[in-house]
This record gives sequence, C-alpha cells and structure tokens, in this order.
Amino acid sequence: MKIETWMRLRRFVVRLPKPRLLRACYRLLKSLYALNKKPQTPKRKVEMSLRLCEAIQRTHGGLAGKACLEVGPGVRVNLPIVLWLMGAERVLSVDLRRALNPSHIAADIDYYRAHRQWLAANLLNLAHGVEGEEAAIEAEIVARLDRLLALHAASCEELVEQVLALTNITYLAPADAGELHDIPCGVFDIHVSNHALEHASPESLRRILRTAARLLKPNGIVVASIDHTDHLSHANHPTHRDPTISKINFLRYDDEQWNQIAVNLDIDTNRLRASEYLPILQDSGFDLIEIQNTIDDECVNLIKTKTVPLAERFRGMDVADLATTSSIVVATPRR
Repeated sequence: MKIETWMRLRRFVVRLPKPRLLRACYRLLKSLYALNKKPQTPKRKVEMSLRLCEAIQRTHGGLAGKACLEVGPGVRVNLPIVLWLMGAERVLSVDLRRALNPSHIAADIDYYRAHRQWLAANLLNLAHGVEGEEAAIEAEIVARLDRLLALHAASCEELVEQVLALTNITYLAPADAGELHDIPCGVFDIHVSNHALEHASPESLRRILRTAARLLKPNGIVVASIDHTDHLSHANHPTHRDPTISKINFLRYDDEQWNQIAVNLDIDTNRLRASEYLPILQDSGFDLIEIQNTIDDECVNLIKTKTVPLAERFRGMDVADLATTSSIVVATPRR
C-alpha cells in the first residue's frame, strides 16, 4: 500500500464518530499496511542487541550458558538470536500479542547471510571482553553463526520453526510479562528488553519488574533499552510521515489530551522520562547498577527556545532529562 493511499484512508478513519469503531478500523488499516510494507533491514536491531550484550558482559559477565527472559520481541527475534550467538543457553520471549512475522524473520536470516562478515566481526569483537578461553568462545560463536546461516526451508513459517528450535528460543504469546505465575522463582540469569518498556503504563511496569525480581536468580540482572521519543516522529511509523514532528513533540500535551490521542491512534507510549523509571525500579525491588542516557542536542534547543511548549506535567523537569531520547538501564534485584 502506498503511503499516499494509507494517509487518505487514515484521514477517513479519524472522522468516524465512534471511538470503538475508529480503533477497530485503525488497527485493521495498520495490519494491512504492515503486511504490504517492505521490512527494514535488521542492522539497527542487531546493533542495539550487541549494545545490550555489551552491557550484560560489563555488569554480569559473559552470556555462555545463561538463561534469558526477553520481554516484547514484536515481529522479529533479532535480540534472542544475538543472545544465543553470544552463548546464551535458552531464551524465553514473552509478548502481549502474537506478532511474529515469518517473512520478516526469513528476510533477516537472508540479511545475515549476505552480511556474514559484518555480523561475525561484531560478534567476535564483543567476545574479546568475555572472561575465559577467548579462542574457544570465538570458535563457538562462529560455529553457532554458521549453523544458523545453514538453515533452509520451503516456507518462511518452516524456517522460523527451524530458527526457534536451533537457537532454543521459546515464544510465549499472548502472555503478560507481569503475570508469569506458572514459571518457578529464580530460574533466569537475565531479564532483557529492547524498546519495550516505554509501551507499558507505570502500573504495568511495576508488575513486570516485580515479576522479574521473582524470576531472576540472586545475582541476576534486568537490562533494558528504552526509547523515550514520540513514536509518531519515527520515519518508519505507519501513521506518520511529517518531518515537522520532533522527537519530543508529545511533551506539549497534558495527560488528558495525550490519552485521547493515544486512544484514537492506538498508541501506547507512556511518555515517562529517563529519571521517572528509577523510582519505579526501586519500588519494584531493584538496585540500579548503571544507566546510559543519550541526550539529543536538537531536543535541548527545542525546549530552551520553547519551540515545543511543555505541558504542565513536564515543566520544571531537567532539560537534559526531557531531551533524553534513549537509555540503557541495568539493575539487579535487592536481596
């Protein structure tokens, strides 16, 4: 579906009088758009996955033999694949909706094959920081990568089954990461997420993190990359292509206005700033190990010049906090 057609349909849908009908039509249009949209390359997701692995190694040691719980994989499995390539024994990927896209995953495997040298170099470079027999670790990474790239199947669906089986990834959806009551306590070493926690309400975040504290081993860690930007500003967002929307555009709306926008456009970003995650972590039974914030200079300027007028909720907050566009947070359960 061309973007012009998509935008015309969207303009029609937003005029519908009943919010429930609007949301149903809007979700249908998003699904149709996603089915016809060419998948992006996995390069950025792999790079972020490597950054998360680097944070794990720096604060927790290597991934060899570790059990991981991933929250919010979405339509692809780049993060659990990278965790497995770096030595993880198994990964449980939990999502609220069953959203894995076999054609996207098959395209990712094709990308890995076409860019094997780049992928292998990045994996091996990360392995240099792992304690232990470096040569053996590097050999295992290469062996796992070659086994992954050797997979072939008659269909995308069959290939995905092979990928999940080889990498020991269990996909659990629909499932609530804050309600995993059937899983025993203390069975995971690492609780990891990539651009997922910003989609949870503060109440849901507390449930997810309290569940994480129960499921992690005593020396386990939570590692999360968080996107603090207005998702309507994303170049690949199916509902928006207007370059005038800034990364912090949503800070101009009060909670009532934003809630109405979020309901009408089926958006679930919580708008929490980086500092606001820290008391939630603490209240949920975690001690912060480190937080890496990326502050956007353009956003700083937009705030200082009042080009983006701030809603009352955000006035008085630190400019750097408001202009933080992403974070990597590492925390450990308080014992």
